[in-house]
Amino acid sequence: MVGKKRFVLAAVMLALVLVLALVGCMERQAPEDEVVMLGTTNFESVTLSGNTPKLTIGDAGAEDTSIVFDGNAQDFYVALDDSADDILIGLGSTVGTTPGLGIDENLAVATYGDLTMGGTTPVLTIGDAGAEDTAVVFDGNAQDFYMALYDTADDLILGLGSTVGTTGIVYLDENQDVGLGGASAGAKLDVTGNVLVDGAADEIQLTAQGYTTQTSSLMVLEQSDGTDVFTVSNAGNTAVAGTLGVTGVSSLDDVNQTINAYENIGGLPTLISATVAYTPASGTVATITDGEIWIIHSVFIQVTTNFDCTGDDCALTIGDGNDTDGFMAAADAALQTTFTEATGYAAGWYGLENGSNGDYTVDEGIFVYAPSGADETIDYAIAGTDPAAGECTVYILYTRVQ
Repeated sequence: MVGKKRFVLAAVMLALVLVLALVGCMERQAPEDEVVMLGTTNFESVTLSGNTPKLTIGDAGAEDTSIVFDGNAQDFYVALDDSADDILIGLGSTVGTTPGLGIDENLAVATYGDLTMGGTTPVLTIGDAGAEDTAVVFDGNAQDFYMALYDTADDLILGLGSTVGTTGIVYLDENQDVGLGGASAGAKLDVTGNVLVDGAADEIQLTAQGYTTQTSSLMVLEQSDGTDVFTVSNAGNTAVAGTLGVTGVSSLDDVNQTINAYENIGGLPTLISATVAYTPASGTVATITDGEIWIIHSVFIQVTTNFDCTGDDCALTIGDGNDTDGFMAAADAALQTTFTEATGYAAGWYGLENGSNGDYTVDEGIFVYAPSGADETIDYAIAGTDPAAGECTVYILYTRVQ
């Protein structure tokens, strides 16, 4: 009986020693710089349970603290970089080197690599519906750019620099109007600055197409104060507020001549005119370009201001270098506003009758110009003693056939 009691007592004492040893092992704190392994020979995993479990790494000292994932090919770490007061996720095991993601004390998040958003319908939201500007800034070497919601104007802006609302390049407002170069958009496309349409192929470069029930003008050019200077109506009628100038011509009559040259060759006759005054004493009325063929039907004048020479000997001749009065030789009497060539004729006109024309048209009534090698000109000359006044309009009726 005594032996049995001794055996039981010994067993109890052995069990107590084992329990105390185990508890001591679990509660033991590792000395400084000692690594406690939780591996195949110790614990495989750690579970923090309870109502408010917490794992604290560090003791408020001025040093980095980290968790290192010791991988086969690559290591990664999650750490507090104490020198920068940033929480980092990085590559390797050295805190502060090769970071991939960082969060600073202001909760600003920095990424150090590519960012991919996966999923079926990935969405990136910037802002929390607050009344403030939100932006993406592109921090370049020489120039910065930004894309931002400018809350003050409710515009989406692509701009230069990093200050939202300044130096805007493209503006998109709540009406889906687009502004280029200006502070806002006043139309579907509102451009402040120059516009260049540089064609890349032989095709129409710019088209303004009217609405299906267009009644307003198709195009309006205006001054900065809103004054219209050029208008194209829905029917194609053109209105010009100022003087219409065309390169290569000196008057609207020359424009008619040009139109006839390119569109009405061999068509209806064209009437051109030129003003001739007592000074200068000579000049050109019309030019027939080398290679063209003109049929001159008639040349006549309308005197608008009486010609005045000492001794009433003014004279006007119209011809060319081969015959200075080949079309007309008008004496002083015919160069007055009261002159009437025949009964019933309007006063001030001369050259309407065939007999009053020069040698070029007096016989058959027509003259043909076909310059070859150089242009031909129809010229005028004023003669008389000391011309002091006078002005007339010279009219040339012709058909261009080549």
